[in-house]
Amino acid sequence: MKRTTMLSTCLRRCAFAVTLLAAAPALAAKPPEGASAEAQQLARTKAHEGLKLYGADRWQEAFEVFKEADGLYHAPTLVLYMARCQRKLGRLEDARGLYEQVLAEPLPEDPPAAFLDARRDAETELAAVRAALEAPAAPAPAPAAPAPGGAEGGAARCCRRGSRSGSGRWVSASAPRPGSCRSRRCPTSSRAATASAARPS
Repeated sequence: MKRTTMLSTCLRRCAFAVTLLAAAPALAAKPPEGASAEAQQLARTKAHEGLKLYGADRWQEAFEVFKEADGLYHAPTLVLYMARCQRKLGRLEDARGLYEQVLAEPLPEDPPAAFLDARRDAETELAAVRAALEAPAAPAPAPAAPAPGGAEGGAARCCRRGSRSGSGRWVSASAPRPGSCRSRRCPTSSRAATASAARPS
């Protein structure tokens, strides 16, 4: 069991490393107009930090870091991971908007492979998010049906079960004797019989 857990952790780290390396070329393209080389380098550092947080299931923190990196140097790969964070957090509407942003963004000539991969992944993951949003909500459970006869019916059933005689033996209750049933709600109980006798005729 321990060996299986270690192998699973190792595979997860390897997959994370591949993702980390694949994201770096996406930020190595020519900076857009107005973006400095320092901003590009800082964005790359932030992207790596965000990937580490994402790999640790710290999705809210990862989203904030990816958003900050995208503000420094925009890249579809960063928006894709922002969408994934929102999806992991259960914010499907926000995730859908970000996935659609990736697909709507025009690609430059000869785009990096990471940009093409981001678009393909966004298309696949967006279909799953849309399906989840369009799935019908589970119907509310039906209210429980009331017991037949209400409290009076329950008391009558109590009497029909019979009553205990003075010798300790159960006798038929087809004609229950006043005070013979010990149920508080039963009309033949001693309390009910006392209250009935106290009422004026």
